[in-house]
Amino acid sequence: MDRIYTLLRYTLPFTVMHALSNHLPDLPAVMRFRGILLRPFFKKCGAGLVIGRNTHILYPSNIKLGENVYIGYGTCIMAVAPIQIESQVYLGVGTVIVPGNHGKKGNSYRFGQRERAPITIKKNAHIGPGAVLLKGVTIGENAEVAANTPVARDVENNGHIFAAPARLIEKEA
Repeated sequence: MDRIYTLLRYTLPFTVMHALSNHLPDLPAVMRFRGILLRPFFKKCGAGLVIGRNTHILYPSNIKLGENVYIGYGTCIMAVAPIQIESQVYLGVGTVIVPGNHGKKGNSYRFGQRERAPITIKKNAHIGPGAVLLKGVTIGENAEVAANTPVARDVENNGHIFAAPARLIEKEA
């Protein structure tokens, strides 16, 4: 019954309103309007939400947003576990937030056990374009995550992190 309530109260209306507003251009006034339209469907949402076009937000009922949050064009938030984004947070274009993944079963990730952990982004954090936040991380207050940086560990308050060039970490036998 709880799943049906969540579907009817959050997921379905959010999807319809998002689809209708997604065809409007990304002008500042329109992005604020999109935020106003979608605000009621989050678990909690402060004033001043701004949402860009072509965002993918799954399970908004698992997301708490502070005031003046900016969600950039093409951002993907898959809230399979709780996500808290505090006030004055900027999510750049194409940011990906995924608080879960699949474990391995045999030689397949497809059938592995799901692993989930909440994600928290604290006040005044800046997440650059293309950054990927993985399960269980906390981004500290006033922290900055540079463009295209995968984040698998916590970032301390006032920390600035950036991706290193890609390198092989481990090879399976």
